[in-house]
Amino acid sequence: MKTATKKQRGLGAAKQGVHHFWVQRMTAVALVPLVLWFIYSIMQVVGAPYLVALDYMKEPHRVVLMVLLIWAGMSHLRIGLSEVVEDYLPDHGLNAAAKMLVTFFCAVIGVTCLYAILRIAFVA
Repeated sequence: MKTATKKQRGLGAAKQGVHHFWVQRMTAVALVPLVLWFIYSIMQVVGAPYLVALDYMKEPHRVVLMVLLIWAGMSHLRIGLSEVVEDYLPDHGLNAAAKMLVTFFCAVIGVTCLYAILRIAFVA
């Protein structure tokens, strides 16, 4: 038999609410320095020839930071858009379809960005 206190400590019906809350907050915190670094990096290569910019982005630490930026950004975007869908689409079927579309959209954008970054790092 569960006491009232133990029932209150649960995560809710879906058992995922707290996880999504924390992932959303942690990706937001991670995005602050990553976006600042990205802006700084862009400012370093503005006006530079294409090959200079390409060499600038080939350095391993920059590749890692770009991959982290894409991963954190797409995770944050997926959770945020899913929350919007849950809040504004009351129809359960449409809600599920829209959340799948959001997930696929974020996955396609993320994989496309990662492909471009890794192509620059290892092929170009």
